[in-house]
Amino acid sequence: MSWNNIIDKVQYFKKNNRNTCFRGQGNSSWELKSSLFRQNLSTLNQFLNNERTRYNLFKNLGHIYHNEDDWTLVYIMQHHGVKTRLLDWTEAFATALFFASSSWDENVPITIWMLNPLELNRKTLGSPQFYTTYNRFYSEKIKNNNGGKGFPDNSIALHPVRNNTRIVAQQGVFTIQGNTLDPLDKEFNGDLIKEGILERIDIDIKYREDVMVFLELSGINPFSIFPDLEGLARYVNKKTDKL
Repeated sequence: MSWNNIIDKVQYFKKNNRNTCFRGQGNSSWELKSSLFRQNLSTLNQFLNNERTRYNLFKNLGHIYHNEDDWTLVYIMQHHGVKTRLLDWTEAFATALFFASSSWDENVPITIWMLNPLELNRKTLGSPQFYTTYNRFYSEKIKNNNGGKGFPDNSIALHPVRNNTRIVAQQGVFTIQGNTLDPLDKEFNGDLIKEGILERIDIDIKYREDVMVFLELSGINPFSIFPDLEGLARYVNKKTDKL
């Protein structure tokens, strides 16, 4: 497969799946699991108890810093690196490519995942539309998880409130991992891949120069992805380290 073939494959998926979401991963062996479910725990109940504990600690101990709760608080938790059931995606291929190539291990390919979020929700929720969090309360879901009124078994595609500059710049969206211990590509017995709802592209290290040129031509850099002082610092270092 050539670099042009890779671009053609992305264009073909996008053409047939108008509302495409992309996820870039710096190692082709990494599973499509949220950070919550990547932990070394054994049972679903352990994961659910761990989720409630993280939410309550962040809410109670950080109240003077965020003064938020429910889904808005979960977005903030995800933004600052707390383990949640959210898995980051983007509506921009170039953004996914940036994140995948930023942690490129030269011994293994990077991976770009492509997802039709509406068809995922059709399978999970019975309706081909984005899931929003209006009038759906996260605190109630984690409270009732063990009683069957919490999250479903399978993942949901979520269009979030974009409540910070990074998620706006990155055109960020999420999947909400359901109460399954399987990665997304293995949910529904692997039917997401069989039905063309989910697809992966592995990109070998020999295409690294093509990737970097593509990102530069697309105007993608640390400051465009992280539009704050931290992102600016990364960008300045990137531009000047070789001088």
